[in-house]
Amino acid sequence: MEYDQLYTEFNVGAAHQTCLGAKVRMREEHTLKKKKILDEECAQQTNLLKEKDAKIARWKSQLPLKEAEAAKAIRLRGHVATVEAREALHATELNLLKVRNSTLEAKMRASKEKVAALESEKSGLTDQ
Repeated sequence: MEYDQLYTEFNVGAAHQTCLGAKVRMREEHTLKKKKILDEECAQQTNLLKEKDAKIARWKSQLPLKEAEAAKAIRLRGHVATVEAREALHATELNLLKVRNSTLEAKMRASKEKVAALESEKSGLTDQ
């Protein structure tokens, strides 16, 4: 009976060992599948990061151009403000000159009327 008992214990041990080996193989396969999935995800993330890095590099290369455009726009706005101020000043001067011109034209008409009156008076005096 000792032999049968030893044989049974051996078989139970061997079955446990076989079962444990199968579990280890299954866990290994599962781990390898997970590793493959994680490697693929890592590769995708790496590609996304490379794309984002390239986009950032493009934006950084465009930044000096945009800054130059902004500086030019600011400078041009300053010029526009100066031109608009000059235009307003010229419009005011033009209005003042128009008023002065109207006044001078009125004085000229009055002077012409006086000249006509004086010439008429002169010719009336010379006829006498």
